[in-house]
Amino acid sequence: MPPQTTLLALALLLCPPALATVVWRGDFETGDLSQWSRTQAVSADRLAVVPSPVSEGKFALKVTVRQGDDPINASGDRAELLYTAPEVAGTERYYRWSTFWAANYPSASTWQLFTQWHHSGSSGSPPVEFYVYGEEVRLRVGGSGSPIIWKAPLVRGKWREFIFHVKWSSNPSVGFVELYLDGQLVLPKKNAVTMFAGQTNYLKQGLYRNSTIAQEGVLFHDGMMLATLLSDVLSSTPPPPPPPPPPTQKPAAVVVDASIKVRPSESPPGSPKATLTAARSEVEPFQVVVHGGSSGATGVSAAAGELKGPCGSIPASSVRLYRVGYLQLTTPSSAEGGTGRWPDPLIPDVDEVALEKRAAFPFAVPANENRVVYAEVQVPPDAAPGPYSGTLTVSGGGLGSVAIPVELLVVDLAMPKSSSLPTSFGLNEADACAAHFGSPAACTAEEADRLRLRYARFLLDHRVSADAVRGGPVEEGSGWNWAAFDARNSPLLDGTAPGLLEGARLGSARLPWRTAVDPLRAWTDHLKSRGWLDRAFDFSCDEPPSTCAWADITSRAALVHAADPGMRTLVTASLQDAAQNGVLGAVDILAPTVNQMHDKPGFGSAYEGNQRPTYDGFLADPKRRLYWRQTCQSHGCNVVGGSYHSGWPSYVIDATGVQNRAMGWLAFSYGIGGELYHRTTHRLKDAWSTVYAFGGNGDGTLLYPGTPAAIGGASHVPVASLRLKMIREGLEDYELLRRVADLGDGAFARSIASGLFPAAYQARQPAEKLAEARGLVIQRLLALEGKSAANPSSALCQTGAPTVEQPPALPSEPGATEEVEDARDQAPPGVLGRIGCSSAPGLLAIALAIWAVVLCPRRSQRKVRLFHRHAAKTPSAGSAAQDESHTRVGGRLSKQSVSAASARRRLSTFWTAACRSPLPAAAHPAPRPLPDPAPDAVPDGPRTRP
Repeated sequence: MPPQTTLLALALLLCPPALATVVWRGDFETGDLSQWSRTQAVSADRLAVVPSPVSEGKFALKVTVRQGDDPINASGDRAELLYTAPEVAGTERYYRWSTFWAANYPSASTWQLFTQWHHSGSSGSPPVEFYVYGEEVRLRVGGSGSPIIWKAPLVRGKWREFIFHVKWSSNPSVGFVELYLDGQLVLPKKNAVTMFAGQTNYLKQGLYRNSTIAQEGVLFHDGMMLATLLSDVLSSTPPPPPPPPPPTQKPAAVVVDASIKVRPSESPPGSPKATLTAARSEVEPFQVVVHGGSSGATGVSAAAGELKGPCGSIPASSVRLYRVGYLQLTTPSSAEGGTGRWPDPLIPDVDEVALEKRAAFPFAVPANENRVVYAEVQVPPDAAPGPYSGTLTVSGGGLGSVAIPVELLVVDLAMPKSSSLPTSFGLNEADACAAHFGSPAACTAEEADRLRLRYARFLLDHRVSADAVRGGPVEEGSGWNWAAFDARNSPLLDGTAPGLLEGARLGSARLPWRTAVDPLRAWTDHLKSRGWLDRAFDFSCDEPPSTCAWADITSRAALVHAADPGMRTLVTASLQDAAQNGVLGAVDILAPTVNQMHDKPGFGSAYEGNQRPTYDGFLADPKRRLYWRQTCQSHGCNVVGGSYHSGWPSYVIDATGVQNRAMGWLAFSYGIGGELYHRTTHRLKDAWSTVYAFGGNGDGTLLYPGTPAAIGGASHVPVASLRLKMIREGLEDYELLRRVADLGDGAFARSIASGLFPAAYQARQPAEKLAEARGLVIQRLLALEGKSAANPSSALCQTGAPTVEQPPALPSEPGATEEVEDARDQAPPGVLGRIGCSSAPGLLAIALAIWAVVLCPRRSQRKVRLFHRHAAKTPSAGSAAQDESHTRVGGRLSKQSVSAASARRRLSTFWTAACRSPLPAAAHPAPRPLPDPAPDAVPDGPRTRP
């Protein structure tokens, strides 16, 4: 009987299978590195999941290390995987894995670790290490200077199976180790110090070796597992994976919410059609997931037609399509992130800048995987309110032609062209030059400026203002010539640069620093003459005392204010820090982190709880502003963040789409006036392979370089990330919330925003919950505007708006608003708002409405109508009674009969609301002036403390 079979039989007698306790597997049978916590490698090819050679299953890990591979700036060269679940004192464990050394694996008279259990301390030799020395495989336990307790000859070209039994303890009479090699007990149980006092251990596997070794080293690992019983690790064959879903007969396509990140192996539930609601000048996205089924699909393309409505159409060019690309992440941003392929770059079918056809389509979909088409509809500013319908067609080999119905309801609201929430996101044209042409020096001054303008205008089309004001005046005798400066910057500051959102302009302008009053005064005078001063600011200090001394802030602010008292100074600090260091009176704009505005309880933070009320005194001065910023504190600065770094809003790839989108909602909820973000192009040159920086995937890089080599076409353009699209969606959500507040129901808007995100660190919410909250905001906004979601009569489209009595914005009779909703909601779906009221089908709609209002008993109402009922009974906007009314929305309405008089009143209200045409342009409220700008993006340098 083979030794392994003997061991298995003995183990089964001692440990029956019913007691099996496998704790974790790191066997790569997922096809990627997602079972492990993080990686330490200079590039993805150093830790590659491969189909051959394997010890078991379908996949193994190929490890490659070359001289100079030092990903963490420590001693030695390495490529290692980490499983960071801590091993604590007193725990007894069994680890099993197999290792295969390549035929040309180097022989060197120095250390080459292939498996180790590292201590939680940051330096020194680990307490347990398996390594190769010359032609021997060795085990050392107890740290540097401890004896080698086992060794064996190195065998190349053959899988060797290790079973390591250990009890973790710093007490040598308690801790022990035991080792099996290829089924043989080669090291009987031996007491030893297996961990250092006061510390924990974690597993690292790969190859870590002395930097003096010049020859490339290649080995393979497979089958790693952790268990508490010997019987669990003796069987070399892992249990079969869970059965896959029933094989798809053929590839298929479904619609999912744009805020859901769809990974290649995931298939979220979807819908056969896209149902959208948007205001004029708003962009509303959705995704089409194409699943390859059991056979895969080839040559897949997507095309969209125009969307037709009763009073016109939205052209097909307003429906933009993208292929969602994937990045292979080797290190998670935090414990709630992950490795493997994640969706992020959006390769356009036709790009938004040069309007060139690109290489998004066709694409292939592997069997049992999916690929995603991202689509968005930009509603023209002059689109008539009402329903529009069309088709997005996805076709390909094996898939056939799938027609996805697209139904868009354009509500009678206008989204401002520029964000009402000022932003200042960092932009560096040198990054763009390096990404598009190889290096900053490869760009001429004209090419660099062209890229600056393209990238800045592209961000404006996503409602984001970049730090993009450049240059200065030319000195002429005793004066200054501003012509070149104005020509270079006015297209962005005045909103004349061509783009998708015509008229969009920068909401912020960072003042170039000058060290004397007179040059500063020349700047402020010119900015004032052009109407730009109110958006300008001086970035007086970034994260003091890291980049400047607290004492320097007061003197610099005095210089700025001497030039012009209206010029604002900005410091990235909390109110508490500014006050404690005596500079609060010198600062006009404070920009703390999100964490400093409302930190998590239980972590000993001085900012625990909502800090926003403490800023009210500071903001009593009308010149002052409050901004904030999302930083690496969300995911962990240069670490894989743990429990503290979960739930925060974040711009990293492996956060959820809702977390990427949350900042706009939270800014409204907390009463924040603007947002900073340190960079959008930090790793632009490497973006198609990795954007890992500051401990996060994509921290500081929200764009991709759209070179012809990467996306096809002839010109160089920026390419959006999925995260940038979500940021835009959050800024559009902010506009809806703000408009509700401007019309007098801020309490309602705040209740919805805080109900979705109760605290800044609770941003990881389901996409469907966000969609529901957005729908409630739109419903309330329409009621406050006195407008209907239904379309006007098609007959009236030819003659303009009729003269009809408009329903009041806030009904004077309690219950009027929800009764209109009753009529709409109880009618058959698809009837109201889809046909005109002057045609025969329109009369049918009215008849159905009479049936719904008069003959049907009133049932339990939906949440949106309950909100309307309480809003209609609210004494005054912003009052305590109003706040309370928005919390009492969970009850039921009793059944009751409806009198003839009530029915007539309700029908009249319904007719007026559902069948009227849009208000004439002059009747729409004038857009609010843009508020003061956000400050400049945080420059590179020391990042926020973890």
